[in-house]
Amino acid sequence: MADHTTPADLERELGIDQKRIRHYLRQRYGNLPAYTDNWHLNQRAAEDVRLHFHAESEALRASGAVLPAMTEPDPGPTLFRDATGSTTYDAAGNLVYLPSAEELRHRPAGD
Repeated sequence: MADHTTPADLERELGIDQKRIRHYLRQRYGNLPAYTDNWHLNQRAAEDVRLHFHAESEALRASGAVLPAMTEPDPGPTLFRDATGSTTYDAAGNLVYLPSAEELRHRPAGD
């Protein structure tokens, strides 16, 4: 079961740059499939990253270089885009319509 942990989530948690986390993920699991452009890790893969960077993360915390991880979840909805960026889905895989910038500019007042 996917928990949708992203490299950005792990960066906040561990204090390790998400670029390094993505580099590790590519070395460990290969490149992302062509149909997606974001890493969404299942529990096993997220734990693998935590274990890999654990010692470095602890050293950063001990030196005071990293603030403690935030435990409050993001209140906003989780949305995902396909590789082209033209289609957006919610966490359940349902298609979500997002108006274009042009549509937002021409929206009548009070809408």
